[in-house]
Amino acid sequence: MTRQEWMERQDWYKRWQQRVAQAWSDGVMDHTKEPEAPMCTPARYGYLVQLTTPETQQAYTAEKRRLGVHGGLSDLQRYAWEDRYISNLRQNQKEPRQTLDQSGGANDRRKNRNLSQTV
Repeated sequence: MTRQEWMERQDWYKRWQQRVAQAWSDGVMDHTKEPEAPMCTPARYGYLVQLTTPETQQAYTAEKRRLGVHGGLSDLQRYAWEDRYISNLRQNQKEPRQTLDQSGGANDRRKNRNLSQTV
Protein backbone atom coordinates (compact mmCIF):
# COMPACT_ATOMS: atom_id res chain seq x y z
CA MET A 1 0.00 0.00 0.00
CA THR A 2 1.42 3.38 -0.98
CA ARG A 3 1.44 6.41 1.27
CA GLN A 4 -1.27 8.07 -0.85
CA GLU A 5 -3.54 5.02 -0.58
CA TRP A 6 -3.00 4.90 3.16
CA MET A 7 -3.81 8.61 3.55
CA GLU A 8 -7.00 8.33 1.49
CA ARG A 9 -8.32 5.72 3.94
CA GLN A 10 -7.86 8.00 6.94
CA ASP A 11 -10.72 10.07 8.33
CA TRP A 12 -8.52 13.12 8.95
CA TYR A 13 -7.51 13.14 5.29
CA LYS A 14 -11.13 13.08 4.13
CA ARG A 15 -12.02 15.96 6.45
CA TRP A 16 -9.03 17.96 5.25
CA GLN A 17 -9.88 17.30 1.58
CA GLN A 18 -13.42 18.56 2.22
CA ARG A 19 -12.07 21.77 3.79
CA VAL A 20 -9.71 22.33 0.85
CA ALA A 21 -12.50 21.72 -1.67
CA GLN A 22 -14.81 24.09 0.21
CA ALA A 23 -12.14 26.80 0.23
CA TRP A 24 -11.66 26.56 -3.53
CA SER A 25 -15.33 26.23 -4.44
CA ASP A 26 -17.14 28.43 -1.90
CA GLY A 27 -14.32 30.61 -0.57
CA VAL A 28 -14.88 29.42 3.00
CA MET A 29 -11.47 29.18 4.67
CA ASP A 30 -11.41 26.68 7.54
CA HIS A 31 -7.92 26.34 9.01
CA THR A 32 -8.83 23.69 11.59
CA LYS A 33 -5.77 21.66 12.56
CA GLU A 34 -5.92 17.87 12.35
CA PRO A 35 -3.98 16.47 15.33
CA GLU A 36 -4.43 12.92 13.97
CA ALA A 37 -2.57 13.78 10.77
CA PRO A 38 1.08 12.77 10.53
CA MET A 39 3.75 15.39 11.12
CA CYS A 40 4.86 17.39 8.07
CA THR A 41 1.48 17.18 6.35
CA PRO A 42 -0.46 20.39 5.64
CA ALA A 43 -3.52 19.02 7.47
CA ARG A 44 -1.57 18.77 10.73
CA TYR A 45 -1.09 22.55 10.78
CA GLY A 46 -4.41 23.60 9.24
CA TYR A 47 -2.91 24.63 5.90
CA LEU A 48 -5.12 24.54 2.81
CA VAL A 49 -2.47 25.10 0.11
CA GLN A 50 0.23 22.52 -0.54
CA LEU A 51 3.59 23.89 -1.62
CA THR A 52 4.17 21.13 -4.15
CA THR A 53 3.83 23.06 -7.42
CA PRO A 54 6.27 25.66 -8.73
CA GLU A 55 3.47 28.26 -8.82
CA THR A 56 2.61 27.87 -5.14
CA GLN A 57 6.26 27.75 -4.13
CA GLN A 58 6.95 30.94 -6.07
CA ALA A 59 3.94 32.72 -4.52
CA TYR A 60 4.97 31.57 -1.03
CA THR A 61 8.54 32.77 -1.56
CA ALA A 62 7.26 36.13 -2.82
CA GLU A 63 5.13 36.47 0.33
CA LYS A 64 8.12 35.72 2.55
CA ARG A 65 10.12 38.34 0.65
CA ARG A 66 7.29 40.85 0.99
CA LEU A 67 7.17 40.32 4.75
CA GLY A 68 10.96 40.22 5.12
CA VAL A 69 10.89 36.74 6.67
CA HIS A 70 13.93 34.53 6.06
CA GLY A 71 12.59 31.35 7.67
CA GLY A 72 9.07 30.06 7.51
CA LEU A 73 5.94 32.08 8.11
CA SER A 74 4.06 31.80 11.39
CA ASP A 75 0.76 29.95 11.26
CA LEU A 76 -1.24 33.19 11.30
CA GLN A 77 0.88 34.67 8.48
CA ARG A 78 0.52 31.47 6.48
CA TYR A 79 -3.26 31.40 6.99
CA ALA A 80 -3.54 35.03 5.83
CA TRP A 81 -1.38 34.29 2.77
CA GLU A 82 -3.45 31.19 1.90
CA ASP A 83 -6.68 33.16 2.20
CA ARG A 84 -5.37 35.85 -0.18
CA TYR A 85 -3.85 33.28 -2.56
CA ILE A 86 -7.06 31.25 -2.87
CA SER A 87 -9.23 34.36 -3.11
CA ASN A 88 -7.05 35.86 -5.85
CA LEU A 89 -7.05 32.67 -7.90
CA ARG A 90 -10.82 32.28 -7.49
CA GLN A 91 -11.29 35.89 -8.63
CA ASN A 92 -9.00 35.38 -11.64
CA GLN A 93 -11.02 32.34 -12.66
CA LYS A 94 -14.23 34.38 -12.57
CA GLU A 95 -12.88 37.42 -14.48
CA PRO A 96 -12.40 35.86 -17.94
CA ARG A 97 -16.08 34.88 -18.06
CA GLN A 98 -17.11 38.41 -17.13
CA THR A 99 -14.83 40.08 -19.65
CA LEU A 100 -16.07 37.90 -22.51
CA ASP A 101 -19.57 39.29 -22.05
CA GLN A 102 -18.48 42.92 -22.18
CA SER A 103 -18.79 44.66 -25.53
CA GLY A 104 -16.70 47.52 -26.80
CA GLY A 105 -12.96 47.87 -26.65
CA ALA A 106 -10.20 47.73 -29.23
CA ASN A 107 -11.27 44.41 -30.79
CA ASP A 108 -14.76 45.68 -31.61
CA ARG A 109 -13.35 48.87 -33.14
CA ARG A 110 -10.99 46.83 -35.32
CA LYS A 111 -13.84 44.58 -36.46
CA ASN A 112 -16.00 47.61 -37.34
CA ARG A 113 -13.13 49.23 -39.23
CA ASN A 114 -12.47 46.02 -41.19
CA LEU A 115 -16.15 45.69 -42.06
CA SER A 116 -16.31 49.25 -43.34
CA GLN A 117 -13.23 48.72 -45.53
CA THR A 118 -14.69 45.63 -47.22
CA VAL A 119 -17.96 47.33 -48.20
